[in-house]
Amino acid sequence: MNYPYTIVDGDVPCTPETEPSYGYTFNFCNAVPSVGIPNACKKLNKDGVVLQWIDINGASDCYVIGKYDPTQDDLYYTLLDSDDPSKGVSLKYPQGEKCTSGKVRTATLDVECANTAMHITHAEEGTSCDYHVYMKSYHGCPTQCPITANGLCSSHGHCAYDNALRAPRCYCNQGWSGNDCNTHVYGSTGEDYSVEIGLLVILLLVCISLIAVISFMAYRIWKLRKEHHDYSTLPTGTEMVETLDF
Repeated sequence: MNYPYTIVDGDVPCTPETEPSYGYTFNFCNAVPSVGIPNACKKLNKDGVVLQWIDINGASDCYVIGKYDPTQDDLYYTLLDSDDPSKGVSLKYPQGEKCTSGKVRTATLDVECANTAMHITHAEEGTSCDYHVYMKSYHGCPTQCPITANGLCSSHGHCAYDNALRAPRCYCNQGWSGNDCNTHVYGSTGEDYSVEIGLLVILLLVCISLIAVISFMAYRIWKLRKEHHDYSTLPTGTEMVETLDF
């Protein structure tokens, strides 16, 4: 990353503050660039991949709570859910500065798979000297769920694990299809009318059948009436004799 991320006063919203309003500035897979290092850390010449700092009323302090070692890159990554890669990823950076107790600080970045570029929700010290930053981003999603110009799964679906395929994929909203949910199924509104069209076709066939039956019955009735009319106009026996009497 060419720019760092920062969250100030990282306590969980709507809960009592359990510590001073520390800020957290961090990066991914590289130290925070010099242009993004907070002033409190610049004063103390501190740098790292995750920095915890405070700068209030002229009082400032800074701690390196995570360092990045490119030779140990694979050791930092785990899944949020080992059975479901669509949930997101977790990156743990060790080798921070020591606390007063002598324990080494560590920082964990949890990236929940979501349809947003980056949204940091909160940061906290879960246990002493172990810090957690929580965020949502489509960068935490598996590659099987494509990110298009419109967002994760083209913003027409969501990323989830397919138990049948044993792999994550995009589950498209009704009216959309494709591996990235970017293809209309029917119409410009993106609605799927396949069921309605099927019912209309069946109804049309039923109507045609009824019309054919009614037409056939009308023809039979007309023919019977015509035959009855022809019989009723034949001359009687007496009329036939009179006709033949020369």
